[in-house]
Amino acid sequence: LAKENNHQILIARSQLDRAEGQNLEGWQAFLPRLVLSEGYMRSDDPVAVFGAKLRQGIFSAEDLQLDALNNPGPITNFATVIRLEQPIINVDAIYGKTSAGSAKKASEHALDRTEEKIALEVEKAYYGLVLSNGNLATIDDAVKTARTHYSEVKSSYDRGLVSKADLLSSQVRLAEIEENRLTAMLNIANVSDQLKFLLGLEGVEEIIPTDSLVVTDHEKLVVEVPLDTVPSGRSDLLALYYADEAASRGVWMRRGEWIPRLNAFGTTEWHDDEIFGTSRNIWTVGVMLEWSVFDGLGQWGRKQQANAFAAATRAQYREAQARSSMEVRQA
Repeated sequence: LAKENNHQILIARSQLDRAEGQNLEGWQAFLPRLVLSEGYMRSDDPVAVFGAKLRQGIFSAEDLQLDALNNPGPITNFATVIRLEQPIINVDAIYGKTSAGSAKKASEHALDRTEEKIALEVEKAYYGLVLSNGNLATIDDAVKTARTHYSEVKSSYDRGLVSKADLLSSQVRLAEIEENRLTAMLNIANVSDQLKFLLGLEGVEEIIPTDSLVVTDHEKLVVEVPLDTVPSGRSDLLALYYADEAASRGVWMRRGEWIPRLNAFGTTEWHDDEIFGTSRNIWTVGVMLEWSVFDGLGQWGRKQQANAFAAATRAQYREAQARSSMEVRQA
């Protein structure tokens, strides 16, 4: 139930979905982009009219007259365009894809760790509820015994066989045990609420455990724990390892912004005076080399941010390694 309903697990699962989406988005560094558009224009601008008539293939000798060139009549042009763009070399986008892949692995291990953590908390809460019910049963027996004892002392006091101090002592003892019973009932309610919260249960009034706390010898775990090594196979450490890897590749992604980009493109167009008309077709192919030499210190700022983020992530990973070794030794 917790695996399906627990809020922390649902959040971690959503974060994994987001990382998978970012990794999917990273494929745009390699795959083509195809765009279909339909444009409308009506104008009497001489340049626009001149170009539209050429594109529609309706330019005539009369259109070369000076008056026709300077004062053309308005023209309507619909342009149906299919444009294909193919990345060739985009170093920053390539590193961005590898960074997104590592971030996805980090989210996968983070989800694993969250599920492990919640599973442990569920077991602790469940057996805490078992223990609390056992305590209440024991206290109920004590309350019965104390009430019986008080009745006997009261009867003896009425016959003058015991002092008033003995009667008052019996009353105090009974009150203490009844107070312990109220505390035990409150503890059951608190542990039950905690368990219902972990399981994501709403509208359930009571959880009744069916297990006991009896442990036989064969259920005990005996294992040799290497205290001098870091438990690198733990999901939380693996999540931080891949987060560190993603941050490092993010630095290279920012460095790649200084490297020229090379992309190819091709378009085919239909121009007509009617929407989606196909009276005239023209095409264009080409290659674009683009180099962002200076963008107002934006590249420097993004690179510095990436370096700082990578340094922080690396420090978090090393801290987690040291802390995990300490926790293993303490445990």
